[in-house]
Amino acid sequence: MARTLKCAAASLLVLSIAGVPRAIPVLGAEVASNVRVPGESLPGRIAALIEQLGAREYATRERAEAELERLRLDAFDALCEARHHDDIEIALRARYLVSSMQVNWSSEEDTADVKRLLRGYGNLPEAERVNLVEQLASLPGDQSLRPLCRLARYEASETISRQAALFAMAMRVGNDESSKAFAATIEQTVASSRRVASDWLRCYAGVLKGDAAELDKWAELIEDEEDVLARSGDQTSRDIVLSLLRWYADQLARRDRREESLGAMRRMVPLLGNEAEEILDAVDWLRERGGWAVIAEIAERYGETFKQYPSLMYRLAETHWQLGDAVKANAVADETLAGVTEGVERQLDVATILQADGLFRWAEQVYRRVAVRMAEQPVEAIRAGLHLSEMLHDTGRDKDGADLLQDLVNKIEADEKLRNILESELARKLGGVKSRMCYFRARTTADEESRQWLLKAWEHDPQDSDVMIAMYRVPGADEAWRNATRERIVKAASGFREELAALAERHKTARGEEKGLLPFQEALVNNQLAWLVSNTEGDFDEALQCSQRSLALWPNRAGFLDTLGRCYYAKGDYANAVKMQSQAVALEPHSPSMLAQLELFRKALETSKPADDGTR
Repeated sequence: MARTLKCAAASLLVLSIAGVPRAIPVLGAEVASNVRVPGESLPGRIAALIEQLGAREYATRERAEAELERLRLDAFDALCEARHHDDIEIALRARYLVSSMQVNWSSEEDTADVKRLLRGYGNLPEAERVNLVEQLASLPGDQSLRPLCRLARYEASETISRQAALFAMAMRVGNDESSKAFAATIEQTVASSRRVASDWLRCYAGVLKGDAAELDKWAELIEDEEDVLARSGDQTSRDIVLSLLRWYADQLARRDRREESLGAMRRMVPLLGNEAEEILDAVDWLRERGGWAVIAEIAERYGETFKQYPSLMYRLAETHWQLGDAVKANAVADETLAGVTEGVERQLDVATILQADGLFRWAEQVYRRVAVRMAEQPVEAIRAGLHLSEMLHDTGRDKDGADLLQDLVNKIEADEKLRNILESELARKLGGVKSRMCYFRARTTADEESRQWLLKAWEHDPQDSDVMIAMYRVPGADEAWRNATRERIVKAASGFREELAALAERHKTARGEEKGLLPFQEALVNNQLAWLVSNTEGDFDEALQCSQRSLALWPNRAGFLDTLGRCYYAKGDYANAVKMQSQAVALEPHSPSMLAQLELFRKALETSKPADDGTR
């Protein structure tokens, strides 16, 4: 019965953080047979005790287990290996001993956030422990490095141990001094542990110290992990092996070992599943690194999956383009667009997705295809033109954007029906469209002509923040221009405040659909006020509060996070500026304007730091 109970306990594999250790059975004089032989090393003694866990005599097995339990963490590494012993009795008892060990998951030197996350960690089921490891890895700075290494060494689950190591290896490291500090922390924490995850971390520490031979070891380490995956699924996973290969490919690329990096990328291909989401994630990772030839291999291997999803097919078109085959690229794009048969609304959705994915060439193609259908689909055609003009502006093609809007304005002014659609169904004023057109024109001209276009833009829409920001930044402006611009900014800001006050009053009596729309409108106005002030002058504290309010009303909107980053930048809080802007870019990773602003904030942050502080 005792053996059966231990087998059941072993299957739980739950580590305790603060419980009372299991009572050790009193075995009388028989314990003396397990006394350590003089001169015998501790590792040797532990190895002998582990072998005794499989002894034929029950009493010997019990004595060995009791002594290993007394040795606690000194025996941890050897017991971890013994969990996969060929002798099932040894394996089960080793698993039980590992799962019942007391581990202090946090230490006095850990931050409050780390201690909070790790409180009660060992008592949680595996799925919740995985979630906590991910949260731990997301903490800012290097505060999670030591606890992640601790988890890699002592976590009972082999997969979580490996995941913790991968998170530690993925942490951003700064200059040479901080790399050495990282390496020292890793080596101190994993010490002589023989676990796979500890081997990875020690090898990584060598890489951080600049040892090229340590990086070369990774090819073999990954091969070993691939072998483990082929033999058993309980110690590793496809995701872990794929993450290792991604990490290795990046390390090689940073050292200009491009061909070897591509080789690591190619090893990912057969490991991918046939799910579109997984393939899309792999393709986008490769896009960021210029792994076009590998994307082509993935498309060839998983062709049927590609054909089912326009987003994948357009990425294939981009791949052909990058590989120098424009004819094939356009053929794939044309074929994909022809397959979108659900109507112009669906085509407009596809264009929006392509734009978000950074596939601007084909987003423009689809937008223009919808925009020309003004006679039969005026709502979608106008919307397509407006979206495309802003995309052209964001990608630096202001003249094309202005020309497009000029054509749209001409059509709307010639047709009262189109003007009604613009203002009633799309909630846009013709003056606002003209203002954007003039603003784009101003960006394509210089000096006095540019100022005249900005004045026209402001006359069409006195509350377009971008126009006033451009006026504020006009180079070489005289005092009269600067004073007039300040007056316009103050007046526009007051107008936004009045609009917010009016919205607050409407909240008191609004019902139904109107009440549901008010938070959205309030968020937009708060964002406009924050964007205007943070890019020019005024009360930066008020701007920050308005920006935060917009996100409280409409969370996780990239444009609002972009504004919040600018507010922190205006206040000189560059760390939070980078943090917020990074979140915006994570939501819209291909937005040129957001990427440019992130680069600006990062440069400001780096410039503001002491040269030798080792900040990561």
